[in-house]
Amino acid sequence: MGAGYSAVSEPALRRFVCVTLESPEQLQLMDSENENGIAYKFIKKEWSSRVERISKRGFVWVFRLNGRPFVAPLITLTKSHVVASVEVRDFMCRFIGRLEHLGLCLEGSVYSGKLFTRTTLMFSRPTEDFKIPFEAQLSRYDEHVICIAIRGRNVLQFPLPAQLASQQMDEEEPAPRLPVLFWIRNEFRSQIDNETVTAQYVEVAFKGTPFSTSKFEEMITAKRLFLGLIRYYYAMDYQLCASMSLKGNAKNDTFFFRKVYSPQKPLPKNFFLMSMENKNCLRLYECPVEAVRHIESCFGSGHVKQVKPSYMGCLEIILANNPFYTHSNQLVESQLQLLEIFNKLWENGWKCSGSIQISQAVNDKATVVFETAEKEEEEVKPQKPVANQKRSLTKLHSASPQACHHLFGLATARLDLIRILNPQPPNLKTLLREMIINQWDKGIQEEVPLQGGHCFKLRGRPWASRDLGPEANAGLHLLVFICEQFERLGWKLLCSLDCGSKINDDDEFHLYCEDGELLLFHYAPSSVPTAYSSLSDELFKNNTAINHKFTALALASALPPVRIPVKGAENCEDGAKVEVSLEGEENEPAKEENKSLS
Repeated sequence: MGAGYSAVSEPALRRFVCVTLESPEQLQLMDSENENGIAYKFIKKEWSSRVERISKRGFVWVFRLNGRPFVAPLITLTKSHVVASVEVRDFMCRFIGRLEHLGLCLEGSVYSGKLFTRTTLMFSRPTEDFKIPFEAQLSRYDEHVICIAIRGRNVLQFPLPAQLASQQMDEEEPAPRLPVLFWIRNEFRSQIDNETVTAQYVEVAFKGTPFSTSKFEEMITAKRLFLGLIRYYYAMDYQLCASMSLKGNAKNDTFFFRKVYSPQKPLPKNFFLMSMENKNCLRLYECPVEAVRHIESCFGSGHVKQVKPSYMGCLEIILANNPFYTHSNQLVESQLQLLEIFNKLWENGWKCSGSIQISQAVNDKATVVFETAEKEEEEVKPQKPVANQKRSLTKLHSASPQACHHLFGLATARLDLIRILNPQPPNLKTLLREMIINQWDKGIQEEVPLQGGHCFKLRGRPWASRDLGPEANAGLHLLVFICEQFERLGWKLLCSLDCGSKINDDDEFHLYCEDGELLLFHYAPSSVPTAYSSLSDELFKNNTAINHKFTALALASALPPVRIPVKGAENCEDGAKVEVSLEGEENEPAKEENKSLS
């Protein structure tokens, strides 16, 4: 008894809308506006040729697509699967662009599943005073987002935007229509094997296998290629905004760049990459000497085996043990180490702007993109949120120094664990506990304090390997709900990355990661809607834990009714509601934390 999961008809998400890819042919949508929402209408109208059936599973809308677009075919004699992939990627670009032009901001992407569930794209609804930037009104929404993709082990794919696909492409010289090809040819001419040009896409095949290789030179070529693409698109006013796994061969195979609208030219920035490879190797690509020193200072005595000199712009730090390919318990130490590195770099002018996963090799993990922080962000003093503060697509991060000095991580692990790492201020774990109790019907089985964090063991299996069915949907809903509530309180999702999960397989030899990704949040109070700005300001008052009564009342105004098991509830009739008052329970969390946990 108690094994069943109660069906929920509507999601608890108020501001967030999320779209999830599910192998092999389903697109999931969680939106409180249901069929009246922008996302539902756009998918149904603009993808009518591919949508076979629309159904509803609990609070999740499921679009069943034809052609199995989210899985790579084992054997194929034609290029039909390539065309299908291009169509899906082009649709996702138009989908993101359309939603952002209507005010829904893409907050980020998370690889939220294991065997079947893939990437989840999270959007936040606009505030009431949202206005489309004037520069954005002069452009088409299908020009707002572009993408590049990895196909196989050596092919870079460029799906053509609608305005280019409608024009006749010169197969002998496509570069005038796609200027990025000029740059690739100039920088990597000796590594290019061939080019394929069609009306819908352009592909560049490289020699060897740079996207799944053990050869040092090929690996450096792949990283330098993507670092150069990030710099090239930034010069064209496009910034990396999200990654997506379409085929499931790797955590990321599609990378989206978003147009930045500003009346003034963005200030020039420098970028470098930090990659976790070969189980114990931290590689830095075109990293300045000062940043290298800051990274090395984060490792304690005995943690570094060797620091190899830079070769072809790549510097290697060989670490003790295997921190980037380890079991769940040891993975916590690696995640805390990365948080320390991120904090150290941000304090010294380098902020994390996203993560990608270029290599498809099992032993290679995420690649983090760092960019220089603007001087204005370092000089602005923290100010209280003002009443007429507006949210704009042009401002992606807070200008407050608090945003640079406060980071925390959230990670799922195994079948039923969720961890909060570096919870500063300390009341963050109390907030997380209340969110879980509010949305996870089965409740919390156990809490375990960690060195540098806190772990919650949930009842049930929200992160099961076969991530299908209502319980898996509820687990995904819980994760997105937590992101939404932290965003309400000023904590923005910065990026999501796999930094060391071991690979496992099921009875059918399907591979999957044991642990979920590390979600990195940073404090950005200027991006919080005005209605919640006072809450986010209070969270950092004296940088101390605030009392439970405040947190309970703050969340009570933003969360749906709390579902908490109550003594005597078993004697109530079926369907009867038991209401619980959160007032007067200030000391309960403290009592729970002081209990000895096995």
